[in-house]
Amino acid sequence: MRIARFRAGAALLLAVALPLAACGGSPEESQGGEVVITCSVCQPYSDTDAIGTYRADLVKRFNEANAGRYQVKVIPNIDENTPEGVQQLSRLALVDDLPDLFFLGELHLVPLDESAGLMDFRPRFEADTTFRDTFFPEMLRSPRGLDRLLAVPDGRNVLGVFWNEQILAEAGVARPPTSYPELLQAAAAIRAAGKIPLAMDGLFVTLNWLAHLIGTQPGGADYLGSGDLLAGGLENNPLWVTAVERLKELHTSGFVNEDAFTGQFDRASQPFLSGDAAAMANGPWYAPVISSETAEPGLAEAVTYVSAPGNGVAISGRGSGWASGAREAAKQDAVWAFVKFAYAWPEQVTRSTATAAFPPVRGEFDTADRKKLNPLALELHEASEAVANVYPLLDSMPQSMWDEWDNYWPAYVQGSMDTRTFLARFNK
Repeated sequence: MRIARFRAGAALLLAVALPLAACGGSPEESQGGEVVITCSVCQPYSDTDAIGTYRADLVKRFNEANAGRYQVKVIPNIDENTPEGVQQLSRLALVDDLPDLFFLGELHLVPLDESAGLMDFRPRFEADTTFRDTFFPEMLRSPRGLDRLLAVPDGRNVLGVFWNEQILAEAGVARPPTSYPELLQAAAAIRAAGKIPLAMDGLFVTLNWLAHLIGTQPGGADYLGSGDLLAGGLENNPLWVTAVERLKELHTSGFVNEDAFTGQFDRASQPFLSGDAAAMANGPWYAPVISSETAEPGLAEAVTYVSAPGNGVAISGRGSGWASGAREAAKQDAVWAFVKFAYAWPEQVTRSTATAAFPPVRGEFDTADRKKLNPLALELHEASEAVANVYPLLDSMPQSMWDEWDNYWPAYVQGSMDTRTFLARFNK
C-alpha cells in the first residue's frame, strides 16, 4: 500500500474542460416529488471491493428508508486515488457539474473548493450538536487554514505497531517496547537473535514510523494536529530533526531489512508475514492479512497490535471523506440526510463488519458484532481513547514532499547529506 504518487492543485483546476456526462443537476430533475442526488463512489470497482460493495448496499438502504423524499442515483465511479479521477473532478468543477456525493482527500479538496465552492458541512454540524458529539473530536477538523468542513470523514483508522511476540520472546524481550530507548534495546536483541527487528519499505511503512517518532515527542501530537506543518522550515523544527535522526539511526544500526528503500510495500510486508521480522507499523486493514493464507501459519496467534513506542497512535481518515458539489438547498438537505443515515451507529456497525474499517463516531459493539471484527484491530481502536499521544498521519503533506522523500531519503541515510540539508529540501 503506497501513498498515491500524484500531484494535484491549481494546475489541475486549469485543465481544459472536456465534454462530460452530467453528474449534478437541479431539483427539477427529481422524480415523483423525490429529491435526487448523484453519487460517484457508490458501486464496487470489482467483486473483491468490500468498501464499494458496502456503499452500494448503503445506498439501497437509504433509498428504501427515504422513498418519496430523497433518492441517491448511482453514476459511474470516479476514482479519487488516481490522477485521472482527480482531473475528472477538476474538469467537472470548472463546468459546475460535480457529483452531489463523491470522495476526496484533503490535499485536493481545498483547490476544488476554490474552483467550485463545495458544500460546507460545518454549519450543519453546529446546528445539530447531538449528532456532532457522536464523532471523535479530532475527526471533524477543517483543512489547514479553513473554517469550512469540506468532507465528512469516512472512517477512523488507528495505526500502531504490529509485534510478533514469539520473536520478542526468543530474543529475550519481555514485551513490546514503550519508549525509544527501549526500542533500540529490543531491536539490538532481536538482531542478535537472527531476526529483522523492523520491517520498512522506504515510503508508506517508513512514513508511519516517522509520524510516530514525531507524534510521541513532547508537543509532537499538537504540532501534527495543527496548521501548516512546513511553517518555519523543517530544518529548524526540533521535532523533525529528532525524528529523522532517530529513523536514520534505526537504519544505520542494521535494524531494518536490506531492501528498506524500494518504496514497495511488499518489501516490508513479506518479511513480517513470513515470520522473519518482528515489527510492522501499519493500520487495522493489515490485521486480516496477518490471519490470511498469505501469512506464516500461526502468525496471527503470535502477533499483538499496540501503540507505538512513546505511547502514541496515528489516526488516518481525518482529512478525506464524503464531499459534495450540491448547491441547491433541497439537494444539500438530501446530502445531509444521507450523512446522518450513514453515520448512525447501527449503520456504522454494518460498515465495520463488512469492511473491517472502524467508524469516526463513538459507540459500543455488542458481543455478536465483536465476533465479526478482527480482535487485533478492535483492541487498539478501543484502547486509543486512553493513549497519551494521538496524532494524524503525515498524509496531509503535499505529494511533492513525498516525491522528494523518495528521492533523497536513501542518500540521507547513507550519509550523503546532513540532517539540515535533507530537511531543507522539503521547504519548496
